[in-house]
Amino acid sequence: MWLVVGATQVLAASKRGAGTLTAILIAFGAVALACLVSAVYYAKWVRIEVDESQLTAKLPWSSHSLCRSDLGGLALGDIRIPGVPVRPVFLIYDDAHECRAIFDRRLWPEDVIVSLSDELGVQRPSSRPTTNQRLEAEFPKSISSWRRHSVPIAFAVVLLPVLVIVASHMEEPEWPRGVPLSA
Repeated sequence: MWLVVGATQVLAASKRGAGTLTAILIAFGAVALACLVSAVYYAKWVRIEVDESQLTAKLPWSSHSLCRSDLGGLALGDIRIPGVPVRPVFLIYDDAHECRAIFDRRLWPEDVIVSLSDELGVQRPSSRPTTNQRLEAEFPKSISSWRRHSVPIAFAVVLLPVLVIVASHMEEPEWPRGVPLSA
């Protein structure tokens, strides 16, 4: 999406002059570079390690360890939300069917998921379409709280500035002086 917006901005800036075009290209390049650096950082630090006694999922911001004896298995899902591209995920769950780690499948080759299921001794999962609500019902803790409450957060983000603007333009009512409020 941002590629299309950026391309239209570059075309519009090319008609305005060389200075505007240069500024837009620098901004567009900075965003592209930031995306590339974050993808490389994520790919470098995210890994799953399995030894005789435990599985450790290492993320840039946290690490999850799970005893192999507590593992319930792996699940694949294609989360579908109307108007949003499909989000393919795979998750690791425990015996109580609680999600212990969830990963974006687009960042993991299929052979890694297959070898992980073989190494853990669990059945190879097959992907199926689902929604956030169904995934959360089947595997509790699989959906983060900000995804679960995204609609109220979106309304708050939109309504808060509107309420501030309306409140700042309201005039204080003038009451007649010397007249009692109740008769």
